[in-house]
Amino acid sequence: MSVQTSRQSSVSSGRNHSAAKSGANAIDPIRVLRQNLTLFIVTGVLGLLAGAGAFFATSALMPEFEGVSTYRLLAEIGGADDALGSDNRNEDTVARLASTEAAIAISEPLLRRVIDSDNVQTIDWIQQWRTDNDQLNPQEALIELMDEISASHVKRTEFFQIKWRAQNPDDVLVLLSEVQGQYDAERQRSRDRRLDEAIRPYQNKLEEIDDLILTLEGKIKDEIGQNSILGLNDDSGSMQEDLTARELERNDLLSALEMGMGTQGQLNAKLNGIADPEQEDIRNAEADPVVRQALSEIQLLRGILAEHRQSFGPEHSQVKKTERQLDARIREKDRKITEIINRNLAAELTLTNNQIESLTRTERMLAEEIDVISQALIESTANLASLRKLESRLDRQEERRAEIIRQMDDIRAVFLRDDSDAVQLVTAVQRPTEAVWPMWYTMIPGVTILSLFLVASLVFLREMIDQRVRSTNDLAAIPGSRILGVIPDLKDDPTDASRAETAVRDHSNSVVAESYRQFATAFRKARVQNDARTVLFAAGMPDAGSTSVVLNLASTA
Repeated sequence: MSVQTSRQSSVSSGRNHSAAKSGANAIDPIRVLRQNLTLFIVTGVLGLLAGAGAFFATSALMPEFEGVSTYRLLAEIGGADDALGSDNRNEDTVARLASTEAAIAISEPLLRRVIDSDNVQTIDWIQQWRTDNDQLNPQEALIELMDEISASHVKRTEFFQIKWRAQNPDDVLVLLSEVQGQYDAERQRSRDRRLDEAIRPYQNKLEEIDDLILTLEGKIKDEIGQNSILGLNDDSGSMQEDLTARELERNDLLSALEMGMGTQGQLNAKLNGIADPEQEDIRNAEADPVVRQALSEIQLLRGILAEHRQSFGPEHSQVKKTERQLDARIREKDRKITEIINRNLAAELTLTNNQIESLTRTERMLAEEIDVISQALIESTANLASLRKLESRLDRQEERRAEIIRQMDDIRAVFLRDDSDAVQLVTAVQRPTEAVWPMWYTMIPGVTILSLFLVASLVFLREMIDQRVRSTNDLAAIPGSRILGVIPDLKDDPTDASRAETAVRDHSNSVVAESYRQFATAFRKARVQNDARTVLFAAGMPDAGSTSVVLNLASTA
């Protein structure tokens, strides 16, 4: 409701109307919230009910249960007689090994065997990929399973976990149990292959020695029978002792040569990619100053990346740049490790080849010396020396055979130990009893907040497009206008005033009556100052209160 004297011009009224429109666009959030408090409370209650209903509906119709299998990387053992393994691996090495095992656990060949297993064929999850004629599409099921299942390393620990979720908890138990079984079987097959590869060189050499022992035993029998040797005593003296010493020395050289050739074969296999580098090779490479410097730089970059993420946010260009630098440095570190491993293996191979050549030359020299001494003894005790030589060779081969068997037994003993497996199942999958989705503490508040947001958006949108004058601030923004008074709503009056039209007369002690009296005083001053004889009382809409203003203004006269 506005009061206008007859002296105001129409031009001024036009300006004031435009200013009122611009002033009406200002929104007081506190006022809007106070005016719609009941609506927001009702919306919040309904949002809570809707969230609870959505929670119970999704819990009944679309729950998701998650199963977890946890594995641990064990410390490596150096031999069968080691009571406890030693773990000198750093955090990056453990993380790399755990990530590798996790990738193997959910690799495509392993998951394909899981899909083809009889147990998984009967679960509810896989039925969605059956055609109308009850034929399973294993490729689609495999693709979906590879997207849903996950395996990851638990940071700063020696554990990695395999996770999968489905709507049926029995499906989770059956499928993850099958994944565990297939992964355990794959690890066992890998251990068997490594055991065969480790024993095969010794087995081949053992077969050669067995054939040689049989040949030597036959020659000894022939020598005894042909020469009618009845005893093994002679008095060849120092020449015989010298011959024995040379043969023992040559025996040691042959054993060392045999071990060197075995080492040479293993180094060639590693360099040619047939066998993987051992952890000792990796640790030696990681101990190189270049790699240590690279690891220090990686740790520094990780600290810088964490600071950048905290300062700029994960999507900032500086964060992306730092991440690229970190990835490039990690790749460079891995490349350096590979180069250092190959360099160390090549150096070790060169050293082994030199040792083999030296041992071979020495063995040939000893063999020549033995032949010379034997030839000297042949003149006197040719038959007896020949027999003893055969027996010595037989003993030597038997010793070599026993040594090879002992080494093979040590290798088998290592693989037979329970802790020889680098991966150990810590927690097998259990049938999940509680759904991981939906969760009441996320769905109910989420639906409630969404409802409040939508209602608040509609309320503020209505306020933004509403061009009416809503407060004294809107009137104060009009140039040339003057607010003479503000009359509160009757419902805001704490007294028992019941009628706004007669508030001054019937309820003179009310807040509304006092507001009218203050307005009347300001109104009279304004009328006298403007020498107004005619006053127009107008309102923007019906029942806006102009009649109540006139009646109460008259009552104050």
